[in-house]
Amino acid sequence: MSNSDSPTPSSAEDTPSSSPSPDPETINKFNWLKHAKNARNNPFVKARPSLNRESSTAELFSRESSSSDFFQNSTLNLFDTAPKPETTQGYGKGVSYIGWHQRTKLERVLLVTTAVLLVATLLTTAVLLTMRGPSYIPVPPCYQPEPKESDVCLSGSCIYTASEVIRALDETQNPCEDFYDFACGGWIRNNPIPEGKSSWGIFSKIELQNQLIIRSAIEKVNITSSSDAEGKARVYYDACIDTNETIEKLGEKPLTSIIKKLGGWHILPSTMVKQHKWDLQKLLQDVQNTYNLGGLFNWAVTEDDRNSSKHVIVLDQGGLNLPTRDNYLNKTAHKKVLDAYLDYMTRICVLLGANKTEAREQMSKVIKFETDLANITIPSEDRRDEEGLYNPYTIQQWQKVAPFLNWSVFFNDAFKLVNRKISDNETIVVYAPEYFKNLTKVLRRYSKTEEDQRTVTSYMMWQVSRSLSTYLSKSFRDATKILRKALFGSEGTEESWRYCVTDTNNAIGENIADNGGLKASFHAYLEYSKNAKLNLTLPGLKYNHRQLFFISFAQVWCSAMTKESTKMQIEKDDHTVAKFRVIGPISNLREFSEEFHCPVGSKMNPKQKCEVW
Repeated sequence: MSNSDSPTPSSAEDTPSSSPSPDPETINKFNWLKHAKNARNNPFVKARPSLNRESSTAELFSRESSSSDFFQNSTLNLFDTAPKPETTQGYGKGVSYIGWHQRTKLERVLLVTTAVLLVATLLTTAVLLTMRGPSYIPVPPCYQPEPKESDVCLSGSCIYTASEVIRALDETQNPCEDFYDFACGGWIRNNPIPEGKSSWGIFSKIELQNQLIIRSAIEKVNITSSSDAEGKARVYYDACIDTNETIEKLGEKPLTSIIKKLGGWHILPSTMVKQHKWDLQKLLQDVQNTYNLGGLFNWAVTEDDRNSSKHVIVLDQGGLNLPTRDNYLNKTAHKKVLDAYLDYMTRICVLLGANKTEAREQMSKVIKFETDLANITIPSEDRRDEEGLYNPYTIQQWQKVAPFLNWSVFFNDAFKLVNRKISDNETIVVYAPEYFKNLTKVLRRYSKTEEDQRTVTSYMMWQVSRSLSTYLSKSFRDATKILRKALFGSEGTEESWRYCVTDTNNAIGENIADNGGLKASFHAYLEYSKNAKLNLTLPGLKYNHRQLFFISFAQVWCSAMTKESTKMQIEKDDHTVAKFRVIGPISNLREFSEEFHCPVGSKMNPKQKCEVW
C-alpha cells in the first residue's frame, strides 16, 4: 500500500483475517472525522461564498426564485457542510461525501430547526422594516455630510467664529419649530442678565466693548497737547468722573439755582423770588429755549420730509414723563409703576429741600395733570401714516389753531441766538394738530385758579428737576432706582465711567435699523456666492454656507430681557422684541424652509406667508 493511499481498507483481502471488519456506521464516522481534520489543516480548501453584507433585506427577497425554492436552497446549503470529493483538494482518495441520509437523526433535526428559525427571522425583519417605512432612521433636517479635513478652515478667525456660533446654538431645539431658540438658546443660557441691567444682548456686549475702547482713548488724552475737541472731551469726562467729589459737595445747589432763575417753586421756599403774575409764555420760553428742556410739547428744526434740501420747524406732541400713555390710563395694570413714580418724584423734591408731605401732595396733582395730557396724546399705532403726519401751516395760520401761546414771539425768542427772524409767513410742519387743539382746552381749564396754575408750574419745574437731577450727587442718582425697578425689573445703575463715556459719545449714537431686508440680503448673498470661493467650512459645524447665513442673522439678535423690560419694549418701541425679529422674517421666507428642509405646516414654514415683494 503506497503512502498516498488512504488508510481505509479498500477490500477484504487487504485486511488480516484475524481482525473483525468494522461496521458501515463506524466507517462513516471515521471518514467524517478524518475529513474534518484535513479540512482544518488544508489551506487550499475553498470557503463557501457568504451573503454580501451590504445587500439589504429587500434584495434578499427580490430574487426570482420562489419562497419554497429559497427555503430548499438554504436548507441544502446548511446541510451540505462538507465539500464534495471532486471540488476538494488535498483529501485522501477514500474520503466519501457525507450526505443527508448519512447524518444521525439528531443532526437532521437540529439542522432543520436552525433553517426554519433563520427563515422566520428574515421574514420577521422584512415585515418590520416595511411597517416602519422610510423614517426608520430619523435624519436631522439640517444634516450635512461630514466635510473632509482639507475642506475645513482652521485659521484663528475661523476657529474663533465657529466656537462663538457653536456656543450660541442649542441643537436640542428643532430649527423648524423655533429658530430663535435653536440659534440663540446656548447664548441665553451662557449670558445671564448682569446685575443692574434690565436686558442683555449681543449689542449690549458690543456696546460695552466699544465703551472700554473709548474710555481707554479718552484717558490717554493730554489736555494741553491734544486737539481742542479731544481736550473738551477729556475735561467733560474728568468732571463727570468727579474724582475730587466736587459734585457730592455741591449737592442740590446747581439745580435749585436754576429753579430760582426760572421764578422759583412754591414747595421750595428758598427758591422763591418776588411774586409776579403767572406767565406761561415766559415759563415755556425759559424752560424750552433757554435750557433746552421739555414740557407740554416738542419742537425741533429738521430736514423737510418733502424737500430734503430745506430745513423746517417741526412741532409734535410731548410732555409725558413715563414711557407710554398707557402707564397713566391703565391704572390697574400700572399701579406699581404709578406708585413708584410718585415715590420717585417725592424723593427728588425732598432732596431739593421740600417738605415730604407737601411734596407728595403737589406731585400727586402733577401726575393728574400728566394723565390729562396722556388722554389727549395720540397713540403710536395711529401715527404710522407719514403722509398723514405732515401738516404744513404758516405761523399766522397756526396761531389760530393753538392760541395758548404767541408762536411768533416763542420762535423768535428761540432763534435770537442765531440772529434769525421768524416771520408770520414762515411755514412750520405740525405732526399732531389734534393734540395741540386739545392742549389749548386743557391749559384753558388749568389757568382758571391759582391752585391749578401752581400745578402747571410744578409740572414745568418737575420737567427741569427730573432732567437735571441725574447730573447731581449720588443720592439724586440713586433715587431713580425706585422707578427703574418698577419699569424694567432692574435698578439699572452702572459704573460712573460707563455713564460718562456714554454721555460723551451720545452725539454719534445711531439706531440699528430693523433687518426687514432679509430676503434681499439672502439673494444678494447668493449672487455674491456665485463668484466667491466658498469651499471651506467652519470647524465643528455641520451646516452649509446658506444655513450659516440664517444662523448668523438670528444670532445678531440673541438677547435676554426681564419681563418688565419686555413689556416696556412692546408698549414703547416701534420694533418688536428680539425673538420675533428673528422668527417673523424667517417664517415668511420660503428660502429658509428650503435650506432647513422644514415641512409645510411647521411653525417656521406656515402654509400662508406674508410677502411684500
